[in-house]
Amino acid sequence: MAGQLQHFSLSALLLAVSLGLSTPAMAVTLDDVLDSRRSIVQYQAKQESADASVAQNEARIGNLQKKIIEINAELSDVKTQISKNERGMSEFPEFAANFQPKITALTATKAKLLTQKNEYKNSISDLKDGNSNLKEDSESFAIRAKKESSSLKRLKQSYLDKQVSNELDQAEKGMLVTETQEVSCSFDEIYGKHKGNKQVCLSRAIEQAKSAAAEKYAPTTITSEIESRNFQITSETSSQYYSVDVSIKKELDSSVKMDAQAERFRAKFKGKILVKPAFTKKTRQKLMERFAVKLGGEVGKVAAVEKRKTIREAQTRIEHEERAKAQDRRSSNELDFLRQEIEALKKAQSAQQIEQQQRAQSLAQQEKSSKRKAEEARIQQEIERRLRQEKKRLNKQAEEIEEEEEKDVFVPPIF
Repeated sequence: MAGQLQHFSLSALLLAVSLGLSTPAMAVTLDDVLDSRRSIVQYQAKQESADASVAQNEARIGNLQKKIIEINAELSDVKTQISKNERGMSEFPEFAANFQPKITALTATKAKLLTQKNEYKNSISDLKDGNSNLKEDSESFAIRAKKESSSLKRLKQSYLDKQVSNELDQAEKGMLVTETQEVSCSFDEIYGKHKGNKQVCLSRAIEQAKSAAAEKYAPTTITSEIESRNFQITSETSSQYYSVDVSIKKELDSSVKMDAQAERFRAKFKGKILVKPAFTKKTRQKLMERFAVKLGGEVGKVAAVEKRKTIREAQTRIEHEERAKAQDRRSSNELDFLRQEIEALKKAQSAQQIEQQQRAQSLAQQEKSSKRKAEEARIQQEIERRLRQEKKRLNKQAEEIEEEEEKDVFVPPIF
């Protein structure tokens, strides 16, 4: 039987979904609001990181384009030198032993320059493609952050409405009090004005009991919330914020007795009386302001913590940037090395000098390779230095976000 009921419930739910029937909306919780604010911080951090990477890539593209111009100048010079030596060897074949090694070395250098130029061109193409993707990502993150901001506003309103409603619902349950009142009425009043209706005297006792019960009531939970915002409900202003509904829930004792000697009727009433407040729009507004301030503090703290966490996003970007800078430095050094090689080849007058120059260049390359560990250490030091700066920047931004959330409190309108 239980299995059949479960199957029926599931079928009913699926039918409701297929027909487009709505199911009851889940109540918005504080976690829903805070998660939404966290998402906004994350989207904004990703957008900021993407924009920073675009700027870094554009700077690299500009530098690489300048390097290509420099390489073109060196290639022109190398081609001129090759042509010059080829003509020399053609005109003076007896000195081929001097010309040929120089032509061979210059051709090898030309090939290196072309290889580096192609590497630069490929790097520029990759960076442009990367920037195209990063710009799309940045725009996507900006759109998501904007949508989430709108969602956050709705979540805040739903959450605050619910908090205020819960508080008022709790207070509007009222309280049950036991009240006893006794009154007396003269014979003249009862037999004259009211034509012998003794129930008038009992009704007066009941009304006095209800009035006494109402005077004992004070919505302390509500007033404490409002007073914490430098506002107090006084007896003179209470009607602006709530009215009281009084009803008899149970009659415990009632009687009307004649006191012939005093020529009066004495009525007594004892009963359980329910006293319930009905709060005004003004009270709801004051409570809304109070809960909005509380929520602003919570949201500010969470946003600040999340902002500090975005250091992970920044760390990935900084490490990539510094390694890219190191790669660019190595490429620039390689171009300088080739320039020196070209100048040395221009000055070389014999095969022996060319060979000596090539050995010197080979030793220089080996020495440069041996310094790689030191270079890696410098890269790591620069990454750590930039991360320290980034943490300081994020801490400052986190403090500003927290202050802003607490200051710029969103108070939904009351309808």
